[in-house]
Amino acid sequence: MTRHPVDWDALVTVGRIARTHGLRGQVVVNPETDFVEARYRVGAQVWLTRGDGPEAFRVAEVRVHQGRPILRFEGVESIEAAEALGRGDLRADPLTFDPLPAGTFRHSDLVGCEVRTAAGETVGRVVRVDGVWLAPLLVDEDSATATAHPEWMVGGASFKHSKNGNMRVLDVTHPEAAKHLGQVITQIVGWGYDLLKIDFLFAGTFEGQRAEPVQPMEAYARALQIIRDAAGEDTLLLAVGSPGLASLPFVDGWRVGGDIAFQVSDVAWAFLPSQARSVAARWPLCRATACDADPVMLRKLEPHEVDAGGYIAAFAGGALFLSDDLRALPVERRALGLDAERAAWALSKRPAVPQDPFPETPPETLANVIVDLISKQTSHVVPSVWKSEDGTEILLNVSDEPRNIRGVEVGAHSAKVR
Repeated sequence: MTRHPVDWDALVTVGRIARTHGLRGQVVVNPETDFVEARYRVGAQVWLTRGDGPEAFRVAEVRVHQGRPILRFEGVESIEAAEALGRGDLRADPLTFDPLPAGTFRHSDLVGCEVRTAAGETVGRVVRVDGVWLAPLLVDEDSATATAHPEWMVGGASFKHSKNGNMRVLDVTHPEAAKHLGQVITQIVGWGYDLLKIDFLFAGTFEGQRAEPVQPMEAYARALQIIRDAAGEDTLLLAVGSPGLASLPFVDGWRVGGDIAFQVSDVAWAFLPSQARSVAARWPLCRATACDADPVMLRKLEPHEVDAGGYIAAFAGGALFLSDDLRALPVERRALGLDAERAAWALSKRPAVPQDPFPETPPETLANVIVDLISKQTSHVVPSVWKSEDGTEILLNVSDEPRNIRGVEVGAHSAKVR
């Protein structure tokens, strides 16, 4: 490691230390770069700021596991030395970067840019590109925290993540565990983030042995209170994978349904009717909080399916997100499902209301995304007429055949404004 004067603000964030790994000084990094191999190759230099200012570290060894670098820096050869690195940003000198491909930009390049719709309407300017997605109540069972403090974990409770393996549940009734949770949130907010997407919150409701003999839902409320107090009132909290009524007193936004895509299947039509059904069942709660129906998906789907998905995302009325890599999309796809009117509905803080919430013929069984993915047929029953706050009616046909809805022919997997 080397300490000498450097302009920290002129460096570019390329990742963040997530945790230590093993006993030989290794750390796991959450990368914030599309060029993981280049930024973290052996011999590469990155910067980390600690108490006395920025320090330069050179990568001594590295391997990539499930997209995340596991690396060791020169001079860091024990778990104690790795722990002393903290959990801060890793930055690199952009003057050492290779030129980006045409049409590709770094986050820092986007700040100050004017944002317009495909029709040329000005939306505003980019202030900054940030936000953190975390699972504050789950702890990797192999992490230093779980290993050093097993008493902080809920006894007999665990969750198997499809990508990251077995996770333990943090017991916030243990005073030191509660203090740790608050410190983590305070640290993240201290980095400058003002939007925290807190996911997998359902884990906090699991039964098990806690330090205090409280009901799981009481422990859950205590966890969210800790997070809210540590984050402060000016930080936006988006609760995901969480019980609605129990979460709303503490958060600013709530994911109203399941995921809009799985890693194994990527984007598929089957997810969209499921999301529409979730909004239809829970829209009254969206008058009490900002509801998130997950992103508009622009890739792979047929254009009319993307268009319908844009309306479904707007129905929730509380958020508008994208998860597609816009650089990889054809120009014509970037405008699908994202006109100014739908963007306004999605951010209106008022959900669209289903006008026919009860089907004439109820289904024999509840539909399931997995079943629809396998069968490649839509079994979901979803309201077909929705009314936005301004009185506009949207006709939605999630079925696999064209339908006549209130005298209007609507194609399969499509939506029309009436």
